[in-house]
Parts: sequence; C-alpha cells; structure tokens
Amino acid sequence: MQIYIEGQHTDVQPELRERITQRLEELNAQHDDILHARVALDKDTHHQQGADEVRITLSLAGKMLTARKTATTLYDAANAAMETIDRELRRFRELRQEGTQARGPRISGRVVKLFGERQYGFVETETYAEVFFHADAVRDASFDKLEIGMVMDLEIESGEKGPQAARITPRPSNPRGDGQ
Repeated sequence: MQIYIEGQHTDVQPELRERITQRLEELNAQHDDILHARVALDKDTHHQQGADEVRITLSLAGKMLTARKTATTLYDAANAAMETIDRELRRFRELRQEGTQARGPRISGRVVKLFGERQYGFVETETYAEVFFHADAVRDASFDKLEIGMVMDLEIESGEKGPQAARITPRPSNPRGDGQ
C-alpha cells in the first residue's frame, strides 16, 4: 500500500504522521487490499477556535472510500476520520464477502492486454467484449505470470467505470494437447 500524507496550512507533526501511518497499516494488515491511501490535513487559519479538517481517501480494486471530519485539533479530526474510514472499509469488505458467497455464472475469456507496471489488464469474453480486470481479482495465479492469449474463467461485476472482471482464474491447460 502506498501512503501519502500532506498538510495544508501546516506541517504534519512526525508523531501524527506516524500515528496515521500505523493505523492505515493496521487496517490493511489482514486483507492487504488497500492500493493507495491519501490523507490531507487542513489546519484552519481563519478561526480562533479552529475547525481543522482531515480527509482520507482509500483506493481499493474497483472502489474508493472517503472520510472527512472536522474538529478543534488535527489529532481529533484524524481520529474521527480514521474511525469513519474503518467503518466504511469493514462495510465494503462485508459486502464484498457476501458477493463472493453468492457468485454469478462464470464465463470464459482470453487475456488480450496486460499493463504490468499498473497491475491491470483486459480480457476478451466469449461475446468479444473487452472487460477490465485488476491484479487483485486474479485467483490461483500471480498477475506477473499471466500472458496474452491465456484462457481465463471469470465473473463480471459492476465497477466504478463500468463492467469489470472479478475472481478471474486461469483455466488449466490441456496436458494432452488434443483440444479436449
């Protein structure tokens, strides 16, 4: 997971930076599904009381989660935002798990494009539609081992930018080579 922490109108104190990093790593530890985490800490300079704001954005395969909280201090706002993003992340994982249990029909396709550095590719389905997939959707193989032309079994689900492949699995090759 890549973590970006930035301060607006303030320098981020090392203790706060460490605390945020630690909490994000704890959120990611069991599932390892967070691709990027961006945290913006905005120190309000217009009010004596202060209305400091913390915004957290988590990027996961096919989903972005956000939390935004204000409080009298950046520490309080960061704690509130972390609690909110934790709830959102748990809810997303529960829904994803429910979706895994109630799987749709699997279809066949072939890998037609791979973008290794960016960890995604495209599969052409039996109906000749190109469908996006992220490395996190690959099961029973490493994304790095995929090759153009490989036959895959996959499920299609709705993503942020349209249909995307989910739970994509390489189909075992025929060891006899006789087409059966």
